[in-house]
Amino acid sequence: MCNQQNKVHSGFQGQAIRILYLVSTFEIKTDTKLLYRLISHLDREQFKPAIACIYGGGEMMQKFTQLGIPTFNLDSPHQISPRTLLRAYRLIRNFAPHIVHTYLLRADLYGAFAARLAGVPTILTTGCAIGPYRREKTRKTDKLLDLICRLSATDALAVSNAVRNDMIKHLHWPPNRVTAIHTGITFKHNLSDNSAQKSIRQQLQIPESVPLVLTIARLSYEKGINVLVQAAAVVHRQMPSVHFAVAGNGPMENNLRTQIRTAGLDQVVHLPGFQKNIDKILAAADLFVLPSLMEGMPIAILEAYAAEKPVIATAVGGSVEAVEHNHSGLLVPPNDADSMASAIVRCLSDESLRNRLARDGRSWAEKRFSVDVVAQKYETLYERLYRDRTSKKNSLITRSNLGDSVANTI
Repeated sequence: MCNQQNKVHSGFQGQAIRILYLVSTFEIKTDTKLLYRLISHLDREQFKPAIACIYGGGEMMQKFTQLGIPTFNLDSPHQISPRTLLRAYRLIRNFAPHIVHTYLLRADLYGAFAARLAGVPTILTTGCAIGPYRREKTRKTDKLLDLICRLSATDALAVSNAVRNDMIKHLHWPPNRVTAIHTGITFKHNLSDNSAQKSIRQQLQIPESVPLVLTIARLSYEKGINVLVQAAAVVHRQMPSVHFAVAGNGPMENNLRTQIRTAGLDQVVHLPGFQKNIDKILAAADLFVLPSLMEGMPIAILEAYAAEKPVIATAVGGSVEAVEHNHSGLLVPPNDADSMASAIVRCLSDESLRNRLARDGRSWAEKRFSVDVVAQKYETLYERLYRDRTSKKNSLITRSNLGDSVANTI
């Protein structure tokens, strides 16, 4: 750990800002990947992070540990567990964070409530999606859960302006307590080589010479993959050599396979499942398409930019903020297979357009979505919340050593 005792920065003196992140699980998911990039770029002299998951562990736990930050699994046995609340409370009391930052429902519920009990000055919840797409499951108690989450947290972070507006309008968050900061992505200087492209195409049994349209998405209703299959049928009639691949898994997989088979597209539309190495499958693509019916902030589009691939997306939610039409990519109406097909055919028929979108898209995105830029915005937010909240409420006793004592309490 960095020596933090003599640091003086932006209104706080003599100590780093302690931030405890709480996630539902350490599986490889959007929130854990986002946090890994963010924590990797936080100034460790100014900020002292730790991270815990509510249940399940996962592969990301080791990656966080390798960053040199304290990492914990509260190991919740059930969705409703007083023991988990007690563990979260003990962890928070021992780490004594200035800020508890939570991601997703269980972390919001257990983490925020435990932080309230422990007297944490700032409890920051994260809004990642919009309206009915905010959760995988719809519950009769959703309105009550939303109310509890809003009342437990002191502040909210939205991953796009679209999400912020939704939180204010439908979840009744006060506008001055919701800050929008776009998701950050790493832009590598060396893109994947041809060997990765060959490997993926061999796996999918797609010849190297044919165009490949790629989508990376969870196979769930809001991602609009069924519309993409409809568009693929239109494209196939005009350009029979074009192949499509949708990397991901989810509850609609069987329905999509039936739709693909019924349309006679078995040899054209591929569902290779979840892919851990996004860079490799992006390397094999000629065009990236995201057909979502709604998006909070589409990381898949940012990953396509980083791989310097031309992008087509639907004009919904945060995708409108992620894509500047006719500059960084093309926007089409949602749930419109014909418009999507036309944009795909247009791009695949015009190499100069593809090259321009790929080049300008990466350049445009680097200035707005680079994790370095985004991490600075997070740091500014954390500092402001620290100043605003800690000056009013500083009930936690500062503890100088996290060490083994914390692990023993959970």
